[in-house]
Amino acid sequence: MRTSSPHNANLFSDEEKARLLHYGQRADPRHPRGWGDCGFVIVFPHNTPNNSIPLLHKRKTGRWEGLFPRYD
Repeated sequence: MRTSSPHNANLFSDEEKARLLHYGQRADPRHPRGWGDCGFVIVFPHNTPNNSIPLLHKRKTGRWEGLFPRYD
């Protein structure tokens, strides 16, 4: 069990988890919980990991732009 993931950790309520998943699907339908389904909620000063939730890093796609875009 991955306890660091927002969809199975106790850090978020069920309502918050559902909201994160909803917006994650809007930001990145293929990986709404980040690469590998990890769902990390972490940002480093130099970059954002691709296994963090896409709400944090997804480049502008339609109406969504992440707060901390990834730099490849």
